[in-house]
Amino acid sequence: MAQNPTPGQINAYQGAQQTGAGVIYDALGVPQIIGPLMTSGVAAGNVLASDASGNLTLQANPVLAAANTFTGVNTFSQSIQVPEGSNAYMGTIAVNGVTAVTVATTAITANSRIFLTINAPGGTPGSPYVFSQSVGTYFQLKSQASDTSTVAWLIINHT
Repeated sequence: MAQNPTPGQINAYQGAQQTGAGVIYDALGVPQIIGPLMTSGVAAGNVLASDASGNLTLQANPVLAAANTFTGVNTFSQSIQVPEGSNAYMGTIAVNGVTAVTVATTAITANSRIFLTINAPGGTPGSPYVFSQSVGTYFQLKSQASDTSTVAWLIINHT
């Protein structure tokens, strides 16, 4: 059963509207203020968050934290942004048929699941698959002969 917001929550909501922050609700229906991602300067990676009195402060972005645990139903009204680049959890690579191609990344753990999809078909597209992996170092992909597709990959580590 939803409860009426406290004066502090109302202040936080109004403050969020004025600063461009957003309001999300936790599993108990309590509004939590999350601000826009700061892209540069000393606040890089931080978000605006409110305390019980409605004061807005910069805090570490929980989505970018080392470990995120989601329980219950989690609804996202916007895209989750995963950075690409060196030692990333997401990227693309061109496959070379039955010859293994290597993705160097320290993101691979013993609990990694690697999701693949063809991002741009090339040659005769096949079914790319993870051929091998080494914890903290790399994983390798292969496909069928003549496949030169660009494959998008995403690593998710389970508990």
